[in-house]
Amino acid sequence: MNIVFVSLALNIHQAGISDELYRLTHGKFRFIETGYNSVSEQKGGENEFAKRPYLVCTQNSRAGEVTAKQLIREADVLIYGASPLKYLKERVSTGKITFLYSERWLKRGLLNLLSPRLLQQQWFYHTRCHRKPVYALCASAYAAGDFTKMFSFKEKCFKWGYFTTVPEIDIGNKFNLSKLNYLIK
Repeated sequence: MNIVFVSLALNIHQAGISDELYRLTHGKFRFIETGYNSVSEQKGGENEFAKRPYLVCTQNSRAGEVTAKQLIREADVLIYGASPLKYLKERVSTGKITFLYSERWLKRGLLNLLSPRLLQQQWFYHTRCHRKPVYALCASAYAAGDFTKMFSFKEKCFKWGYFTTVPEIDIGNKFNLSKLNYLIK
């Protein structure tokens, strides 16, 4: 199975799950980075993820753009994040399974309904995605509720999280538990 993940940038949140998808698919996974034009634009400076074997960059690269569109059309599954709408349009035209991952859209309440970007996404969803295999991966506890308020992704929402491992921590060494026990008594 070929899986493609499209987002603004490969970062600490997506690297773990991307590494795991690459491993589980035996190398049939690609992450398409559509964002930063230079290292100085990235939060934290130097991009520690740039050397990942599955990374495809579209910034300032015609070849990267062509490769990205081909991967988007041919993938068995696409995960679409914060990225230009043209990539989602490319995918939806194929009729293949697509997941949009998102945090909540109405963080500031109904005031967010006036956002041009949100209006554009909702218009596209309701006119081009509504009866197609397009699902929501909710990256926050409130995302599904926000989608419901906008009549989007009815019975098509799934919980989504980035972290595939949790490091073991010896909590006794991390905190002085004897002081904590004393305070609780």
